[in-house]
Amino acid sequence: VGDGFAIEQWSGAKGILDDALPEVGVWAGPAPTDEELAAKREEAVTRINAFLDDPQPSTYPWADTTHYLYYSDPDRSSVFPCQEPGPFIRNFADEFIFVKRPGYYVSLFVGAPAGEWYIRKRENFRKPFAGDAETTGGEIADIRKSTPFGGGGLTGFWTEGYGHSLLATNWAPSCHHGLTATDTEGLRWWEDYHAHEFTLDEKAGTLTITGRVEGQPIAYERVYTFGDEALSVELTLTVDEDVSLADMVETIPLALGEWKSRGAAIEAGGATVGEVDAASFTIADETGAGVAVTFADTRHLRVIPDGLKNSGWRKLQIGSVEVTLPTDLRTGQVIALSYTLAPIG
Repeated sequence: VGDGFAIEQWSGAKGILDDALPEVGVWAGPAPTDEELAAKREEAVTRINAFLDDPQPSTYPWADTTHYLYYSDPDRSSVFPCQEPGPFIRNFADEFIFVKRPGYYVSLFVGAPAGEWYIRKRENFRKPFAGDAETTGGEIADIRKSTPFGGGGLTGFWTEGYGHSLLATNWAPSCHHGLTATDTEGLRWWEDYHAHEFTLDEKAGTLTITGRVEGQPIAYERVYTFGDEALSVELTLTVDEDVSLADMVETIPLALGEWKSRGAAIEAGGATVGEVDAASFTIADETGAGVAVTFADTRHLRVIPDGLKNSGWRKLQIGSVEVTLPTDLRTGQVIALSYTLAPIG
């Protein structure tokens, strides 16, 4: 479903699939009591009778009405991978890479399994949303009308005391971790979905991704180094021919909204919104737990706390910090950006 597997459709996974998929037991919660199962049965009887008695039923009994007859008892002893005690690097089919270190857990999507028919929707995202929705808290009415923003950016960065800080989505370029170049006509360009490659060195603890910005003469190399307490990102851009852009940024998307039950506040150089020159920024909750993003030098940042919202079942908002990059580019020019992500609090 559009909101992801953890948000169930028809209460399915936790009630009728968790014996077939043992991993689902992590989500299952406490087993229902006899009293709760009896209540489910009465609810199901009421729903079914109402449906049968209505000469012109406008709906139908819910798909989970049979839970009073069948409710599996999964193994609840497992933990999420981010909570496993030991470090690891896991590569799933050269598409998804997960890394656990003492200080954090990180996920990266490096694959490109979709064909042109699937990524064609990217043309709908060339121009910013109406009414500056991406910076004024606009809502995504249908998150299925999205397009993948791949290219090797981070999918998520999780820490024990805070949960997810960086969290990428496919709602818009402003919600992905990576590059967005805006041309002089106001059209936006990001990583070419089919042009990137990666090299994972598990022994050295590094992941290198090379690719291109679609529609622009810009190649990039992104190197992640998985330290014990901090994740390092080294981004290098190489310009193939002269080009002048209206804007170019490295976007760091941040999870906000109801998903962050203890709140989430962004701060950079004393600013919580707008443009600022700073060498770092933080995102933290009301307890002081959070993540610090530290740059190798002072950078011009745009702090955007009121980003796009999901109007679905759970209210997630994606704010961001944009790191501005040069826009008047010359052949052979090399642009470098380095930063680290580390837990605080």
